[in-house]
Amino acid sequence: MAFFPLITGTEQQLTLTEKSPYYYFSSGRSYYGAFSTAPGPHREVRFRVSLQGNGLSGVTTFCPSLVYLDRSFESISSVDVPLHYVLPEKLHNGYYTGKATLPSETAYFLVYSTQFLADARVPISLYDLYTRTYEPSTIACDATGNLRITLATPSDTAG
Repeated sequence: MAFFPLITGTEQQLTLTEKSPYYYFSSGRSYYGAFSTAPGPHREVRFRVSLQGNGLSGVTTFCPSLVYLDRSFESISSVDVPLHYVLPEKLHNGYYTGKATLPSETAYFLVYSTQFLADARVPISLYDLYTRTYEPSTIACDATGNLRITLATPSDTAG
């Protein structure tokens, strides 16, 4: 398994497709990305997750989960990352953000999605052309997708 170094303050692009490596997690088979980081306190991983699809085939998004590993590659814990929708603006489409705090002994972590197995859905605000307003709705989680990952600097997580 190849681990990509995640450097504090630098954004890393992760694209998971049907050609990505996969693993049979306790919750089922999933594509994953693997990252390494220096252990330490007060670290936060931040995500920006793209929407995918279109109105004809349906819109979905990748719903990230994490497994934290220590220096010996032993599992510390895992977490489903809560996502929050950011409305579209003139220069960008809507997207999701999420964040998770790394346990201090984390040296490696895996990003994967198992929520799609349970037909999970996440909230979204969709633009209604007739009323010209945003209406609450939900979209499905998917096993593949594009996301940007940033390891926050200690000053970014303070306060």
